[in-house]
Amino acid sequence: GAAGQGAAGARMASELLITKPRTSHCWYGLYFDVCAKDKPIVLKALQSGCSSGAAETPLSVRVWKCTEGSFQGNEEDASKWEEVGNDEIVLKTVDFDKYSFDSANAEYTTLPFDKPVRVEEEGRQGFLVHTGHIGGLVLRGGFGSESLINAWSLGSKTDETSHIQITAGSVCSATPFVVEQNNNARGFTGSIVYDVDE
Repeated sequence: GAAGQGAAGARMASELLITKPRTSHCWYGLYFDVCAKDKPIVLKALQSGCSSGAAETPLSVRVWKCTEGSFQGNEEDASKWEEVGNDEIVLKTVDFDKYSFDSANAEYTTLPFDKPVRVEEEGRQGFLVHTGHIGGLVLRGGFGSESLINAWSLGSKTDETSHIQITAGSVCSATPFVVEQNNNARGFTGSIVYDVDE
């Protein structure tokens, strides 16, 4: 009946997006967007890892969300960002395997993320993850023909599920809110735990 439909409509089911595996890239941090498709989503956790250069090293990991939607055009304006996580943690080391095209078995670390972030239907939410270490965050270029030219542009889709997609973003320098110059767009590498708001 109607009551049953109402109860089902209010139920939220957790989902997991696992990105394709890292390529040889890593850096201090990365901007990227998470985009909702045809239903609102609630982002519950971001998970990633470090390169061997930062193995077993406590890192100052900070996560911001853009208050203006997309990261694009807001990368260097700190007033457009709200910190949603800040902790000193050791990230799991994610080794680079150039023959790996599936990261289902990769182990990632949950990044500091104080409260869920809602993204409305067809909405776009920018994030900045920063580690303070040049090897602190594993990144991804393209695969196949993409990898030969690494020709993602900012905002290009890097990964998706039926509910969300992630876009390529700017690489951040050693200082938050300073974009690394002459650096190609890179993809977030790791996983995202989210609920679909039915």
